[in-house]
Amino acid sequence: FIGTTATKAMRNSMIFSIAVFFIIFLTTKSELGNNGLWFAMTAFMILRGITLSLYANKYIFNPVKT
Repeated sequence: FIGTTATKAMRNSMIFSIAVFFIIFLTTKSELGNNGLWFAMTAFMILRGITLSLYANKYIFNPVKT
């Protein structure tokens, strides 16, 4: 994902992943403290990779032919 052709996919995956990050962080920060932040960050990176992998089928492996 360079961003020149799949900006919509990158934007959507980032919005979804950051929303989940904040939900996880805000629910775990009082109990886990700094570890909650690292857990949320790890979940963010994993979720971003998964969502971009799902979009890759459409935008990278099967691009629109002009």
